[in-house]
Amino acid sequence: MSARLLLLFASSKTIAPPTNLNLTTTGVKDIGTQTGSGVFSTWFIQMLCPEITDFVSAPVVSIGTNAPYYNNIYSPLPFDADIFSSDGENIFQNIEISNGNAIAPGAAIKANVTIAAVASVYTANISLSGIVQ
Repeated sequence: MSARLLLLFASSKTIAPPTNLNLTTTGVKDIGTQTGSGVFSTWFIQMLCPEITDFVSAPVVSIGTNAPYYNNIYSPLPFDADIFSSDGENIFQNIEISNGNAIAPGAAIKANVTIAAVASVYTANISLSGIVQ
């Protein structure tokens, strides 16, 4: 089925966090919840780092709904050293997801920081875009 035909039966959606995620500490961080009645298929992950200061090394992050690993959507996601390796603001990366993982209604989507960034400040907004069927 072509993407054009598929879109006739689906609508686009973005799931995004309400606040900046601190990536200088390890652990599980909330991205959002799949709301609505349809199944959400992830096509893209967008990462925006509004602030990076005193950078030494980038974090490694996985994304998913499967506790405790949270890696069934994307794993692991080392932030691209060429993009996220300098002090600055509003550094952006868009990643295409080839498998389009299906996320059921009500599923909590998490980011699992397995290796923390080494920096004074390293924040990120991670959002998922795709379609709801």
